[in-house]
Amino acid sequence: MQISMIMPNYNGAKYLDKALGGFAVQDHPDKRLIVVDGKSTDASHAILSAFSGQRPDVVWSTTPDRGISDAINIGAEMVGDDAVCGYLGSDDILRKGALSAVSDLFEEYPFIDAVYCRSYFYDGGSLVRLHVPLPTFSKKMLRRHGTIAGLQNFFVRASILKRLKMDTELKYAMDLDFYFRMIAAGHPRILASPVISTLNMGDGSISTSQRAASSRERHRVTISHCGYHPKTVLRYAWASARLMAKG
Repeated sequence: MQISMIMPNYNGAKYLDKALGGFAVQDHPDKRLIVVDGKSTDASHAILSAFSGQRPDVVWSTTPDRGISDAINIGAEMVGDDAVCGYLGSDDILRKGALSAVSDLFEEYPFIDAVYCRSYFYDGGSLVRLHVPLPTFSKKMLRRHGTIAGLQNFFVRASILKRLKMDTELKYAMDLDFYFRMIAAGHPRILASPVISTLNMGDGSISTSQRAASSRERHRVTISHCGYHPKTVLRYAWASARLMAKG
């Protein structure tokens, strides 16, 4: 089974070498990396040119994109329907053996639509393990917990991604929106896995205003799919208060 990772990149040279290296050491025999980057002005293009020129399993698309969602859609159109798609940020490092573990799950459970894994990330210089709160996806669970699995930990059949696509109008909550729409479209068979798929190298530089914008967009997405619910409103208010307290 082919696993195609889609990497949108824009001026992500800081960790790009490490992200590409994490893909290169994967032992899965049928893997592919599609990098979508037509606009970077840092050293990204030099790094990508050197790396892709050495590897037939790496494709670099310079098609201009309108953001992460659009880049994912561009990459997905370059993948066969029988493949599995994953997302890889330019600051995400695949753990050794991750793709083989994911492939094994799809082979063992051929009825599933997607798999989501666990990950590590850096928070203020400390390594934190991201725990998945519940074993199954459902509309109720997404309303209650929001985005429990970031795109870097989510592997979905390419045929589903190509049909539903990411919403290019969303900047932060495209993953949550996609999960809601997957379930609504009759694809609720999403398997939770204890496999740790990625390490996110992001240095916590996201600003408070960006966090607030992300929270607002996720709240709007939840309301659009679930309607108003007292617990959803309270959860958003609590999250907003925490952001304000952090300043």
